[in-house]
Amino acid sequence: MNTCVVGGGIIGALTAHALARKGFEVRVLDAERPGAATPASAGILFSIFDQTGEGAWASLARYGHAAYPELCSGIESETGFERRGLLIVGMESGRAAEWASAQGLGCETLSPSECRRRFPQLAVPERDVALLPEVAQIDPCRFIGTFRSRLRDEGVRWEVAQASRVLQDGNQVQGVSSGDQEWQAERVVIAAGAWSAELQEDAGLEPPVRPRRGQIVAWRSVEAGNLPIVLEGHRYLVARENGEVLAGATDEDVGFDAGVTGQAREELTGFARRWCPDLLAVEPDVQRAGLRPAGDASGPRIGAHDRIRGLFFNTGHYRYGIVCAPGAASQLVQSCLL
Repeated sequence: MNTCVVGGGIIGALTAHALARKGFEVRVLDAERPGAATPASAGILFSIFDQTGEGAWASLARYGHAAYPELCSGIESETGFERRGLLIVGMESGRAAEWASAQGLGCETLSPSECRRRFPQLAVPERDVALLPEVAQIDPCRFIGTFRSRLRDEGVRWEVAQASRVLQDGNQVQGVSSGDQEWQAERVVIAAGAWSAELQEDAGLEPPVRPRRGQIVAWRSVEAGNLPIVLEGHRYLVARENGEVLAGATDEDVGFDAGVTGQAREELTGFARRWCPDLLAVEPDVQRAGLRPAGDASGPRIGAHDRIRGLFFNTGHYRYGIVCAPGAASQLVQSCLL
């Protein structure tokens, strides 16, 4: 069962892993494009976007929250897997506790004084806040690097190549091509993030995904101690054990422009300093941008093409690709086995 996965981000990597474990012969084509979403992701392993606990997004996120400990077992230090917990400062603590319960997670309510005692790096909140201590995180770049080695051990071939066209014979997929280079395959999985649109349009599928730029800023070599993930609306702070602290993220409709802006740097730096005024007094060391694949608001596109046999999609995960990747990969494999 020769299968070609187009896309080498976290969606493509975990899709290849899931397929290989089911006995598929897998090749990954990774374009390594500037502006790819995975390197600019914070790696929060929780459904911070969904406060109702329902719908496709929340279901995939719950799957991912449960799956990552096993995926990272024995390679925690290589993947940046940590349970730092999630401190919700932008929601009334009682409502946050209800949300956590709907996700099957424990929640502690911290008074301003208790929050200051537990996390002295943080500014004192004005009211009680909720801490979800089980929430974990990864470093997406380190995770992908480590996982590529695991995929090679599983027999997955990984190539740097930019596929631009789906090869078809009538309504049967034959593979993909780029210029005069072709890769023959019985099955093709489009998992190219924002660039999935090119192949979707070629296959006559509408509407395609579209890019949404997300910018983050980062400080390096920071002594963050036990700083948890700090969440306020769609703004967050993430501290990593290697001394990096991230602040994100913007959400911009600018097409395939993967550049960074002074406005985003100012806004994100201001947010970070409001919660860690002493810790992050200096200017950020790094600013990054990633192009997220936005699709249907009801959830990502996962599964088979309705007319072309052998063509599958795993894309449209928007800003939630990291946490949704294991569940999306599992769902994709089930559609390939039908």
